[in-house]
Amino acid sequence: MKKDDYEIGIEKEEGDWVGVTNYRDETSKDRYARLVGWYEFTTASGEHRIYSSLNDALHSYDEIIIKERGKPNLLASQLNFP
Repeated sequence: MKKDDYEIGIEKEEGDWVGVTNYRDETSKDRYARLVGWYEFTTASGEHRIYSSLNDALHSYDEIIIKERGKPNLLASQLNFP
C-alpha cells in the first residue's frame, strides 16, 4: 500500500469518500485484491474508471467532476479535496 493511500485512509473514512467506491474480491487468491481491493467510479459522461490507488481515485474523481461541472457550480461537499 502506498504511503499516500494509508494516510488518506486514516484521514478519510470510506463513508466520507465522494463518488468513489472500494471493491474487494474475497474469493481471490491475490491478497491485495482480497484485503485492499480497488477503487471505481463512473463519470457523468458514463466513462468507468478503475484505480488501484485510493489517492489516485479520489483526486481523479475531483478533477473530472470539476471539468464536467465547473468549480463554481460545485459545493465543497461534492468534492473529496475542496
